[in-house]
Amino acid sequence: MRISFHREPDYHSLVNREGEIWGEAKSDVGISWFDSRMICRYINQCVSGNPQKDWLDYIKDQYFRIPASLALTAGCGHGELERLILRRGIAEKIDGFDISLKAIERARALAEEEGFGGRIRYFHADANYLEKACLPDHYDVVIAAMALHHFAELEKSLDALNARLKPGGLFITNEFIGATRFQWTERQLEAANRFLACIPSDLKKNIRSPDQIKYHVIRPSVEYMKKHMAFESICSERIIPALEECFDIVERKNYGGTILHLLFEAIMGNFDEELNREHAVIVRMAIEYEKALLDYGALEHDHALVICRKR
Repeated sequence: MRISFHREPDYHSLVNREGEIWGEAKSDVGISWFDSRMICRYINQCVSGNPQKDWLDYIKDQYFRIPASLALTAGCGHGELERLILRRGIAEKIDGFDISLKAIERARALAEEEGFGGRIRYFHADANYLEKACLPDHYDVVIAAMALHHFAELEKSLDALNARLKPGGLFITNEFIGATRFQWTERQLEAANRFLACIPSDLKKNIRSPDQIKYHVIRPSVEYMKKHMAFESICSERIIPALEECFDIVERKNYGGTILHLLFEAIMGNFDEELNREHAVIVRMAIEYEKALLDYGALEHDHALVICRKR
Protein backbone atom coordinates (compact mmCIF):
# COMPACT_ATOMS: atom_id res chain seq x y z
CA MET A 1 0.00 0.00 0.00
CA ARG A 2 1.31 3.43 -0.92
CA ILE A 3 0.66 6.12 1.70
CA SER A 4 0.52 9.67 0.40
CA PHE A 5 1.58 12.50 2.68
CA HIS A 6 -1.08 15.19 3.01
CA ARG A 7 0.73 18.24 1.74
CA GLU A 8 0.00 21.38 3.69
CA PRO A 9 -0.38 24.59 1.65
CA ASP A 10 2.95 25.82 3.02
CA TYR A 11 4.88 22.63 2.20
CA HIS A 12 7.62 24.48 0.34
CA SER A 13 8.07 27.03 3.14
CA LEU A 14 8.41 24.12 5.58
CA VAL A 15 11.01 22.53 3.30
CA ASN A 16 12.96 25.79 3.11
CA ARG A 17 12.87 26.18 6.90
CA GLU A 18 14.01 22.60 7.47
CA GLY A 19 16.72 23.04 4.86
CA GLU A 20 18.08 26.02 6.78
CA ILE A 21 18.09 24.02 10.04
CA TRP A 22 19.81 20.99 8.47
CA GLY A 23 22.33 23.27 6.84
CA GLU A 24 23.64 24.54 10.19
CA ALA A 25 27.03 23.27 11.35
CA LYS A 26 27.00 20.55 13.99
CA SER A 27 27.77 21.63 17.55
CA ASP A 28 31.15 20.67 18.99
CA VAL A 29 29.43 19.79 22.28
CA GLY A 30 27.82 16.36 22.47
CA ILE A 31 24.03 16.60 22.19
CA SER A 32 23.03 13.11 21.08
CA TRP A 33 23.51 9.60 22.48
CA PHE A 34 25.61 8.97 19.35
CA ASP A 35 28.20 11.39 20.81
CA SER A 36 29.13 8.87 23.51
CA ARG A 37 32.14 6.67 22.71
CA MET A 38 30.90 4.01 25.11
CA ILE A 39 27.49 3.93 23.46
CA CYS A 40 29.08 3.83 20.01
CA ARG A 41 31.06 0.76 21.10
CA TYR A 42 27.78 -0.80 22.30
CA ILE A 43 26.16 -0.06 18.93
CA ASN A 44 29.17 -1.47 17.09
CA GLN A 45 28.92 -4.69 19.11
CA CYS A 46 25.25 -5.04 18.18
CA VAL A 47 25.91 -4.44 14.49
CA SER A 48 29.30 -5.97 13.73
CA GLY A 49 30.01 -8.14 16.77
CA ASN A 50 33.13 -6.06 17.42
CA PRO A 51 33.04 -2.89 19.57
CA GLN A 52 35.83 -1.38 17.44
CA LYS A 53 34.08 -1.90 14.06
CA ASP A 54 31.21 0.37 13.11
CA TRP A 55 28.44 -0.22 10.58
CA LEU A 56 30.58 1.03 7.69
CA ASP A 57 33.34 -1.43 8.63
CA TYR A 58 30.69 -4.15 8.73
CA ILE A 59 29.23 -3.48 5.27
CA LYS A 60 32.76 -3.12 3.87
CA ASP A 61 33.74 -6.55 5.23
CA GLN A 62 30.52 -8.28 4.25
CA TYR A 63 29.55 -6.66 0.95
CA PHE A 64 32.28 -4.43 -0.48
CA ARG A 65 35.61 -6.22 -0.32
CA ILE A 66 35.72 -5.06 -3.92
CA PRO A 67 34.58 -1.39 -3.86
CA ALA A 68 31.36 -0.47 -5.64
CA SER A 69 31.94 1.51 -8.81
CA LEU A 70 29.27 4.11 -8.06
CA ALA A 71 27.22 4.71 -4.89
CA LEU A 72 24.42 7.12 -4.05
CA THR A 73 23.66 8.59 -0.63
CA ALA A 74 20.24 9.95 0.29
CA GLY A 75 20.11 12.93 2.64
CA CYS A 76 23.85 13.59 2.57
CA GLY A 77 23.92 16.67 4.82
CA HIS A 78 27.44 18.10 5.11
CA GLY A 79 28.96 15.11 3.35
CA GLU A 80 30.69 13.33 6.22
CA LEU A 81 29.22 9.98 5.15
CA GLU A 82 30.46 10.27 1.56
CA ARG A 83 33.98 11.08 2.68
CA LEU A 84 33.96 8.13 5.09
CA ILE A 85 32.69 5.79 2.36
CA LEU A 86 35.59 6.76 0.12
CA ARG A 87 38.16 6.54 2.92
CA ARG A 88 36.94 3.05 3.87
CA GLY A 89 37.09 1.83 0.27
CA ILE A 90 33.37 1.01 0.07
CA ALA A 91 32.97 2.82 -3.26
CA GLU A 92 35.21 4.34 -5.90
CA LYS A 93 32.88 7.24 -6.69
CA ILE A 94 29.79 8.56 -5.01
CA ASP A 95 26.85 10.89 -5.61
CA GLY A 96 24.89 12.48 -2.79
CA PHE A 97 21.74 14.54 -2.56
CA ASP A 98 20.05 16.62 0.12
CA ILE A 99 17.13 18.98 0.42
CA SER A 100 19.30 21.65 2.05
CA LEU A 101 21.20 23.75 -0.48
CA LYS A 102 23.22 25.20 2.38
CA ALA A 103 24.31 21.72 3.43
CA ILE A 104 25.17 20.78 -0.16
CA GLU A 105 27.38 23.83 -0.56
CA ARG A 106 29.20 22.96 2.66
CA ALA A 107 29.59 19.32 1.57
CA ARG A 108 31.12 20.37 -1.75
CA ALA A 109 33.59 22.68 -0.02
CA LEU A 110 34.67 20.00 2.46
CA ALA A 111 35.05 17.41 -0.32
CA GLU A 112 37.38 19.77 -2.18
CA GLU A 113 39.35 20.57 0.99
CA GLU A 114 39.92 16.87 1.68
CA GLY A 115 40.88 16.00 -1.89
CA PHE A 116 37.70 14.16 -2.88
CA GLY A 117 36.32 16.73 -5.29
CA GLY A 118 36.87 14.52 -8.32
CA ARG A 119 35.16 11.50 -6.75
CA ILE A 120 32.04 13.04 -5.17
CA ARG A 121 29.18 14.82 -6.91
CA TYR A 122 26.39 16.54 -5.00
CA PHE A 123 22.83 17.24 -6.13
CA HIS A 124 20.23 19.52 -4.58
CA ALA A 125 17.08 17.40 -4.54
CA ASP A 126 13.91 16.72 -2.54
CA ALA A 127 13.54 13.02 -1.66
CA ASN A 128 9.78 13.39 -2.05
CA TYR A 129 10.20 14.54 -5.69
CA LEU A 130 13.09 12.43 -6.95
CA GLU A 131 11.43 12.14 -10.35
CA LYS A 132 12.47 15.78 -10.85
CA ALA A 133 16.08 15.23 -9.81
CA CYS A 134 18.90 15.04 -12.34
CA LEU A 135 20.34 11.90 -10.75
CA PRO A 136 21.84 9.17 -12.95
CA ASP A 137 20.50 5.60 -12.95
CA HIS A 138 22.31 2.30 -12.37
CA TYR A 139 23.95 2.70 -8.97
CA ASP A 140 25.59 -0.32 -7.36
CA VAL A 141 24.40 0.72 -3.93
CA VAL A 142 22.18 3.37 -2.33
CA ILE A 143 22.97 4.28 1.28
CA ALA A 144 20.81 6.32 3.66
CA ALA A 145 21.99 7.14 7.18
CA MET A 146 19.41 8.67 9.54
CA ALA A 147 17.59 10.15 6.57
CA LEU A 148 14.58 7.99 5.72
CA HIS A 149 12.59 8.94 8.82
CA HIS A 150 12.41 12.50 7.42
CA PHE A 151 10.86 11.40 4.09
CA ALA A 152 7.21 12.44 4.02
CA GLU A 153 6.54 10.38 0.88
CA LEU A 154 8.57 7.41 2.09
CA GLU A 155 7.14 4.70 -0.15
CA LYS A 156 7.29 6.89 -3.24
CA SER A 157 10.89 7.85 -2.43
CA LEU A 158 11.93 4.22 -1.94
CA ASP A 159 10.40 3.29 -5.29
CA ALA A 160 12.40 6.08 -6.96
CA LEU A 161 15.64 5.02 -5.27
CA ASN A 162 14.98 1.38 -6.11
CA ALA A 163 14.55 2.34 -9.78
CA ARG A 164 18.04 3.89 -9.78
CA LEU A 165 19.71 0.69 -8.58
CA LYS A 166 21.32 -1.83 -10.91
CA PRO A 167 19.67 -5.29 -10.93
CA GLY A 168 20.71 -6.98 -7.71
CA GLY A 169 22.03 -3.69 -6.28
CA LEU A 170 21.96 -3.03 -2.54
CA PHE A 171 19.95 -0.54 -0.54
CA ILE A 172 21.48 0.02 2.90
CA THR A 173 19.98 2.14 5.64
CA ASN A 174 21.09 2.92 9.18
CA GLU A 175 17.89 4.25 10.70
CA PHE A 176 15.62 5.38 13.49
CA ILE A 177 12.59 3.08 13.25
CA GLY A 178 10.87 4.07 16.51
CA ALA A 179 7.76 6.06 17.29
CA THR A 180 6.41 8.31 14.53
CA ARG A 181 6.74 11.99 15.48
CA PHE A 182 8.45 10.88 18.73
CA GLN A 183 5.22 9.63 20.26
CA TRP A 184 7.07 7.53 22.81
CA THR A 185 5.20 4.70 24.51
CA GLU A 186 4.27 4.90 28.19
CA ARG A 187 6.66 2.03 28.90
CA GLN A 188 9.54 3.87 27.22
CA LEU A 189 8.84 7.06 29.14
CA GLU A 190 8.55 5.26 32.45
CA ALA A 191 11.79 3.35 31.91
CA ALA A 192 13.71 6.44 30.80
CA ASN A 193 12.43 8.61 33.64
CA ARG A 194 13.19 5.98 36.29
CA PHE A 195 16.84 6.02 35.25
CA LEU A 196 16.97 9.79 34.70
CA ALA A 197 15.86 10.34 38.30
CA CYS A 198 19.05 8.59 39.47
CA ILE A 199 21.42 10.86 37.53
CA PRO A 200 22.97 13.76 39.48
CA SER A 201 21.51 17.17 38.61
CA ASP A 202 24.81 18.60 37.39
CA LEU A 203 24.83 15.98 34.64
CA LYS A 204 21.27 16.86 33.60
CA LYS A 205 21.93 20.42 32.47
CA ASN A 206 20.19 20.93 29.14
CA ILE A 207 22.91 21.80 26.64
CA ARG A 208 20.40 23.35 24.25
CA SER A 209 18.92 25.49 27.06
CA PRO A 210 21.72 25.95 29.65
CA ASP A 211 19.40 27.53 32.24
CA GLN A 212 17.26 24.37 32.38
CA ILE A 213 17.69 20.98 34.03
CA LYS A 214 16.36 17.87 32.28
CA TYR A 215 14.25 16.37 35.06
CA HIS A 216 11.86 14.45 32.85
CA VAL A 217 11.61 12.90 29.39
CA ILE A 218 8.31 13.99 27.91
CA ARG A 219 6.29 13.06 24.84
CA PRO A 220 5.95 16.09 22.55
CA SER A 221 2.50 16.76 21.22
CA VAL A 222 1.82 15.93 17.58
CA GLU A 223 0.81 19.56 17.08
CA TYR A 224 4.18 20.74 18.41
CA MET A 225 6.04 18.34 16.11
CA LYS A 226 4.06 19.47 13.08
CA LYS A 227 4.68 23.13 13.87
CA HIS A 228 8.33 23.05 14.95
CA MET A 229 9.78 19.79 13.57
CA ALA A 230 7.59 19.14 10.56
CA PHE A 231 9.57 16.27 9.03
CA GLU A 232 11.19 14.79 12.13
CA SER A 233 10.34 11.05 12.38
CA ILE A 234 7.35 11.67 10.13
CA CYS A 235 7.34 8.09 8.82
CA SER A 236 9.63 6.15 11.17
CA GLU A 237 7.16 3.39 12.05
CA ARG A 238 6.54 2.73 8.36
CA ILE A 239 10.19 2.22 7.43
CA ILE A 240 10.50 -1.53 7.99
CA PRO A 241 7.16 -2.40 6.31
CA ALA A 242 8.04 -0.14 3.37
CA LEU A 243 11.46 -1.74 2.96
CA GLU A 244 9.91 -5.20 3.07
CA GLU A 245 7.48 -4.22 0.32
CA CYS A 246 10.04 -2.58 -1.95
CA PHE A 247 13.12 -4.81 -1.51
CA ASP A 248 14.31 -8.22 -0.40
CA ILE A 249 15.74 -7.76 3.09
CA VAL A 250 19.10 -9.53 3.36
CA GLU A 251 19.70 -8.83 7.04
CA ARG A 252 18.63 -6.53 9.83
CA LYS A 253 20.87 -5.57 12.77
CA ASN A 254 18.93 -4.00 15.65
CA TYR A 255 20.79 -1.79 18.09
CA GLY A 256 18.40 -0.31 20.62
CA GLY A 257 18.39 3.39 21.39
CA THR A 258 14.93 2.87 22.83
CA ILE A 259 16.00 4.28 26.21
CA LEU A 260 19.47 5.69 25.53
CA HIS A 261 18.19 8.05 22.84
CA LEU A 262 15.58 9.58 25.15
CA LEU A 263 17.78 9.54 28.22
CA PHE A 264 20.88 11.29 26.89
CA GLU A 265 19.31 13.67 24.35
CA ALA A 266 20.56 17.23 25.08
CA ILE A 267 22.70 16.15 28.08
CA MET A 268 25.29 13.74 26.64
CA GLY A 269 27.94 16.45 26.52
CA ASN A 270 27.86 16.73 30.31
CA PHE A 271 29.47 13.31 30.61
CA ASP A 272 33.24 12.93 30.49
CA GLU A 273 33.15 9.15 30.29
CA GLU A 274 36.77 8.81 29.23
CA LEU A 275 38.25 10.58 32.26
CA ASN A 276 35.54 10.51 34.94
CA ARG A 277 34.85 7.08 36.43
CA GLU A 278 31.49 8.10 37.90
CA HIS A 279 30.30 9.37 34.52
CA ALA A 280 31.48 6.19 32.82
CA VAL A 281 29.67 4.01 35.37
CA ILE A 282 26.40 5.87 34.78
CA VAL A 283 26.65 5.45 31.00
CA ARG A 284 27.56 1.75 31.39
CA MET A 285 24.61 1.18 33.73
CA ALA A 286 22.28 2.90 31.27
CA ILE A 287 23.52 0.63 28.47
CA GLU A 288 23.00 -2.50 30.57
CA TYR A 289 19.57 -1.24 31.67
CA GLU A 290 18.47 -0.84 28.06
CA LYS A 291 19.97 -4.20 27.04
CA ALA A 292 18.06 -5.98 29.81
CA LEU A 293 14.74 -4.38 28.81
CA LEU A 294 15.31 -5.30 25.16
CA ASP A 295 16.53 -8.85 25.89
CA TYR A 296 13.47 -9.59 28.03
CA GLY A 297 11.11 -8.19 25.41
CA ALA A 298 9.87 -5.34 27.59
CA LEU A 299 10.79 -2.88 24.82
CA GLU A 300 11.49 -3.02 21.09
CA HIS A 301 14.53 -1.70 19.24
CA ASP A 302 14.23 1.86 17.93
CA HIS A 303 17.26 1.72 15.61
CA ALA A 304 18.51 -0.74 13.04
CA LEU A 305 20.94 -1.28 10.20
CA VAL A 306 19.02 -2.87 7.33
CA ILE A 307 20.64 -4.33 4.20
CA CYS A 308 18.26 -4.85 1.29
CA ARG A 309 18.63 -6.10 -2.29
CA LYS A 310 16.81 -4.97 -5.41
CA ARG A 311 14.42 -7.64 -6.62
